[in-house]
Amino acid sequence: MISFSPEQLVNAIRSLFESNNYIVDGPLKIHGAEVDLRARSRTDPFAPPIYIEATIEHVGNDKYGKDATKFILIQNQEPQSTLLLVSSKGFSLPVEERALASRIKPLTYDALFRSFEQFDPYISSILNPPSTATEARSIQYLNSIYENPKFDDNYGIDSAVDFLTSWARDNSSPHKWIICVGEYGTGKTALTKVLLYRWLERYKSEPNSLLPIRIELRDFQRQFDARSLLHHFLDKNDLPHISVSFFESLINRGRVVLLLDGYDEMAQYMNARERRACLEALASLSGNGARGILTSRPNYFTEAEELNVAEVLYRSLTNRKIDASISSGLLEQEKNLDSFLDSHFINRYERRLRDLNEAQTESLVRRALVDNPESQAVVLSILNRVFRGEGASAKSLSGKPVIITYLLELATELTTSVDKVLTEWQAFKLISEKLMHRDFRRSPNLMPEDRSHFLSRLAIRFSQQKSHFIGEDDFVSLVADVFNGILRKFAGDSRKEELESLFADLRSSATLTRSGPDGWSFSHNSLREYFAAKQLVEYIQKGESPASLRGIAISDAMKQLVASQSSSDLMNLVSRIASSWPKGRDIRAMPYVNLLLDCIPILFGKQADPCRAFLDHVTARQLDLSGIDLRRVDLSTEQLPSDIRDADFSESNLVDISFAFAMLSSCKFSNSTIDSCSFRSADLSKADFSGSLLFDVDLTDAVIAGCDFSDCSSQIAIRVDGRSLDSEEAIGYCRWKGAVTDEVDAYWVLKNDERFSIAEKISKKLLEGGVRQRLGLTQRGAANVDPEFARHFLEFLEKGGFVEVAKGRPDQVEITPAGRSQLGILVERRVSPTIADFLSKRFSR
Repeated sequence: MISFSPEQLVNAIRSLFESNNYIVDGPLKIHGAEVDLRARSRTDPFAPPIYIEATIEHVGNDKYGKDATKFILIQNQEPQSTLLLVSSKGFSLPVEERALASRIKPLTYDALFRSFEQFDPYISSILNPPSTATEARSIQYLNSIYENPKFDDNYGIDSAVDFLTSWARDNSSPHKWIICVGEYGTGKTALTKVLLYRWLERYKSEPNSLLPIRIELRDFQRQFDARSLLHHFLDKNDLPHISVSFFESLINRGRVVLLLDGYDEMAQYMNARERRACLEALASLSGNGARGILTSRPNYFTEAEELNVAEVLYRSLTNRKIDASISSGLLEQEKNLDSFLDSHFINRYERRLRDLNEAQTESLVRRALVDNPESQAVVLSILNRVFRGEGASAKSLSGKPVIITYLLELATELTTSVDKVLTEWQAFKLISEKLMHRDFRRSPNLMPEDRSHFLSRLAIRFSQQKSHFIGEDDFVSLVADVFNGILRKFAGDSRKEELESLFADLRSSATLTRSGPDGWSFSHNSLREYFAAKQLVEYIQKGESPASLRGIAISDAMKQLVASQSSSDLMNLVSRIASSWPKGRDIRAMPYVNLLLDCIPILFGKQADPCRAFLDHVTARQLDLSGIDLRRVDLSTEQLPSDIRDADFSESNLVDISFAFAMLSSCKFSNSTIDSCSFRSADLSKADFSGSLLFDVDLTDAVIAGCDFSDCSSQIAIRVDGRSLDSEEAIGYCRWKGAVTDEVDAYWVLKNDERFSIAEKISKKLLEGGVRQRLGLTQRGAANVDPEFARHFLEFLEKGGFVEVAKGRPDQVEITPAGRSQLGILVERRVSPTIADFLSKRFSR
């Protein structure tokens, strides 16, 4: 129940009616009575007025008698009017009965709010959750102990909650969207939950404020459009009575603020094309007036991705022929995309969330464990020993909210008997072991290591299935698979009972939580990432390569966690992979190399070419990387170019890889899928891409002479100097640069010379018919770039009989029937052999 002052209650009621299309005035005297408010419908001129008396008192007989007197005077003069008595604290039962008998409606403010507000089930589930709603209760608890983190970036140092709250209240802010980035575990999700709780409290007392809508993007491991995003929110929050159209209208009117949490958790499961489809959906929302906050780990909004997004989205518009029936819709879509890309990417407003400082950490721990000083000391002692890295470069992780959260949950299980220094990996190992032992005390029938193994397999399944929750049938199936050895000892009904017992036990693990009515997920995403990384490390150590690992997503946090192990442990993992590498491609298709990418600077940072040293070590200096699945890594950059000549990447899956400025001559990329990779300024001479699928591959300033792109025509899309080229245009560019390609019309090859546009413009002017001035064709417009070439081209057309002097005047020419035939096919983006021969010789000079 919200606490109001008298003035606040009257203002809240006024706002509630005004936001629902009523004209509200008051306080006023009417028919000898003074009332707080009068509301009249804007849409129905014949609707009776509503007279409202507001009180912050609990209304008993005495209070009701005073207010009833006022209403009786009004009722005598306007018997059709509606009379509302609104209390923020409620009514006694006798008062309710007397009021209704007198045609006076007694309503609490909450009841009045619900009569207008269609989102009440959603609001109540957060602010007033039922006893079974553990997630909502955790939001309340989180809000009660929350330590406000800080933004620390180029814009300054600000309290995150205070800054974002001020931004949400400032309608004049030029930044309609804010991207909030932070490393894993910095509390981005907690921040959005606290904002949701506090902004909903404000919304309920100030209905004219923005309605916060929080959506977890991790729920979308497949691309979505705007309507499916809104459908998901309505379905998940028990709001089937609200139509998507009405929801969209609220967004269009600027009545909603979107809290979109975990862009990275969605994006890591998608390829670049799917991510762009989702960004296009967000563009449609932002173009319609929505304001929002988008959280993500860093490095998911790189400059390259910004340009890719803009180029791909706009290409979908410009490549279509726009006729009158669809032009307005496409132009509106283009306008929305332009606004979205400008505000989110090109001129985006990005704030960086930092870990808590020492004082904030201590304040949070003492507040959360206020009744347990002993546990306070233990938790703070452990936090002071958690570091990333070794030696002088070690970074304290004592302020990482995710680690603090785990330790607070385990305060009663913790002791001080831990290592003097804990790495991230060791901290998570400690936490997971304590959670396993907590479960063991609850259920001693399942050993801690068995539960841990199952949870690791479950974490792998989540990553492999691209889903953050598991339903009952799949859960039972995984239990049966993992515990097959135990279950084989039972027969018939006994086996079924044992399976059901294991299922009941495992689903209640301290690390898991219900995810909706039909599934379970990890209570914290970073716990899932730790268990998945732990399982992968165990597979590497055992030399195993299960097929189920293919294609799973390796997150930045998983790589960081693994890289926090000691250098000797990391080198052992690299060596274990290397020992299995020559035996076949099974090991190469595993995500093991991806998992160890953050180890490169740790193990090989002192080498002149760290990536080459890493690849040499893994492949026994043979650089045989055929069949590898490699994602999201800079193998070469302008600052640190790599020499990977003669490497074999054939039949591989390469996604979001930078080969920029690399030496890649004679490398094999044949029959591979290459998605969103950069070969900017790389030497690809004599490299083999035959039979490969290339999507958004950056070849800007790359040397591709002698490079083989044969059998790539059906699936090729490249970028050059910010331009996107696909199909024939891409093949033409590669052929122009000296690459071996499938056959393509000469038009697509020759158009890459800047002088081709001169020949094209001259041809189009001649095709328009009529007499043309020779000087205008050879020196004006496009011809002005190279008048000499324009003159030679016109002379060639004249000698070939394609144009002739008009009416005996040598300064004027006109097209001939032969010329109309030869030049006419340019409209169809083809070049006749005769003209192609001339241009090829001219361009080769």
